[in-house]
Amino acid sequence: MSVSHLARSLSSPHRPIVPMKPSARLYHCAGCHCQVFLCRHCDRGNLYCGCGCAERARKASLRRAGSRYRSTRRARLANAARQGRFRARQKQKVTHQGSLPMAALVLLLGAWNKPESPQETPRSSATPAIHCHVCGCECEPWLRRDFLRPTERARQARSP
Repeated sequence: MSVSHLARSLSSPHRPIVPMKPSARLYHCAGCHCQVFLCRHCDRGNLYCGCGCAERARKASLRRAGSRYRSTRRARLANAARQGRFRARQKQKVTHQGSLPMAALVLLLGAWNKPESPQETPRSSATPAIHCHVCGCECEPWLRRDFLRPTERARQARSP
């Protein structure tokens, strides 16, 4: 009885199936320029790390858009109308605000922290494992520099 080589390699009691680690993508954050590793499951085309760089970039983008809008004639007319409505509401107020109460003095005690001595960690001769910065899973040591292309199955699912 002859067994093909392919059939033997797929299931063998002597060769257990070892799950593969996901591949990872290495990129530099567009905000702080630190290196970031993302596994293929967490990679959504990220450009920023998870340390708040995306939020800062979004706020800066909104500030630029607001500045462009405020320089238009339409925005100036809208601001003038809003200021007119505010001044009309202020004319209806007949009382003034009272003074704020004085704040009590607070004594703050400082805590003195002793700097801890740096502890030396034993270095292993093996290559360090690469972990995803989002989920923390261990990834393959070979890194991608570009995005993964969608599979044929994903392309067919997107098309109408």
